[in-house]
Amino acid sequence: IMNFDQQIYKAMILMDKGRENDAITCLKNCIEQAGENMLACARAHGILGEVYCELEDYASAKEHFEYLVEHQNTLETLYDDALSEEIENAKKNLQNMNS
Repeated sequence: IMNFDQQIYKAMILMDKGRENDAITCLKNCIEQAGENMLACARAHGILGEVYCELEDYASAKEHFEYLVEHQNTLETLYDDALSEEIENAKKNLQNMNS
């Protein structure tokens, strides 16, 4: 069984190869298996948002970016600024979608 870092790395490789649907499956599995590991879960949501943007599926992208924004306080309490880039990126993407 791959750990979360390995799953996220695998998803990135799949995306580089143009296999977005396989990457999406990999990242969704990561979220399902994350359990209490909010860091892995949040990272996967951030990447999924990016993948869906690339595929121009903005409704799905929005859902994943909103996870980061909605959980920002908890994520910052647990992980300090480990996810600050992902959170800022999610906010920017959501603003662009709403404008």
